[in-house]
Amino acid sequence: MADLLEVKNLTKRFDNTTKSALENFSYSLSAGKIVALVGESGSGKSTLLNIIAGNLSPDSGSVVLKGKVLSDPKDLLIKGHDGMRIVKQDFELFPRKTAYENITYPLRRYQKDYQVERANELVRLCKLGTVKDQLAMNLSGGQKQRVAIACAIADDTDILLMDEPFNQIDHHLKHALKDEILNLVSDLQLGAMIITHDPGDALSLADEIIILKSGNIVNQGSPQQLYHCPGDLYTARLLGPISTFTAEQVKEFFHQDIEHQLIAVRPESFMVGNGTSFQVKQRQFLGPHCLSTLASEDHTFMVSHPSEKEFLQPELSVSIILDKICPITIKE
Repeated sequence: MADLLEVKNLTKRFDNTTKSALENFSYSLSAGKIVALVGESGSGKSTLLNIIAGNLSPDSGSVVLKGKVLSDPKDLLIKGHDGMRIVKQDFELFPRKTAYENITYPLRRYQKDYQVERANELVRLCKLGTVKDQLAMNLSGGQKQRVAIACAIADDTDILLMDEPFNQIDHHLKHALKDEILNLVSDLQLGAMIITHDPGDALSLADEIIILKSGNIVNQGSPQQLYHCPGDLYTARLLGPISTFTAEQVKEFFHQDIEHQLIAVRPESFMVGNGTSFQVKQRQFLGPHCLSTLASEDHTFMVSHPSEKEFLQPELSVSIILDKICPITIKE
């Protein structure tokens, strides 16, 4: 199947900087797929999203939607591309219009009968039936997000671009909204590109993750691949807590020989067992599990364990072994 979106060699440099905000970025996105853009602040994520959306001109490169090269935004009377919609962090709703009126606004150029039919369909798809007559200013963050998504896909959208979609959403509503996004992308065969700083959102939602640093792609792959085998410390740290060990420390603490001079290990890769004794320094209770900081004389690391493990309490000593299956090898 042909790619829905192709981004070719995009480069962007702003006038007041010497470094490129985006450097020779290329990527292809298929229908029904979600890609997450992950990187530290200033890595080029928002610049990329705005170029793809048609709100910002690149210095070079092109954006191709369904085989058609899209016009440079500077050549457009009105910025933005047909078939491409961006949902921003502030939602950009009309606060004194109802949810339903916000949804019908992108449909204003269509005949009235179609407006009503399409708006009702979007209310159903985005589960807004109970709040469609409420003013946008009175909606919760999750409800505003669903209205913004409904507005974005109202008018024959092919690509949904989302900038920190869960930034203003209560934690208990995240899971439901993720399910809704997954269902919409699958049912409507959209392509979706999402910016997030939360590794949990990227890992749970995306089919593929792109790691950006200083405007360059430094890594990309499936969530499972990048979490377990990231290949570099930058990627490893962006996607979750890690502890690093040199080959000498692995030999000293865990009596294992490794091929590389440096490895990073996820907290869940340790096990309590007949190994080296470490002191528990801190313990963070996270509900079903805890994240404890353990220390030797000159090294600290994190261990994840079920919260009922009372022996991993601060100031106690515990024997730890390193599971051979889980270590992450870092190639540097």
